[in-house]
Amino acid sequence: MKNLAMIGVCPVCSQGRLLVAKEKSSGVLYIACEDCESEWLNPESCKVESATHDTFGPSEFLDLEELDKHPWKAFIK
Repeated sequence: MKNLAMIGVCPVCSQGRLLVAKEKSSGVLYIACEDCESEWLNPESCKVESATHDTFGPSEFLDLEELDKHPWKAFIK
């Protein structure tokens, strides 16, 4: 079981975890709510007014080890 990289609780639905995700086709990292599927381009932009949906294609959530040397590791809770 993966130890998913969580940065907080979703400001849109107030119940889902905000997780670091990677779009499979492009490798682009972004933040996604596992519950309501809201998306953000980076951890700093995780506000209700900047949420998007369906911007990214098929993706996977990353685990802590995959972010070991990435700057977003500082946002992990």
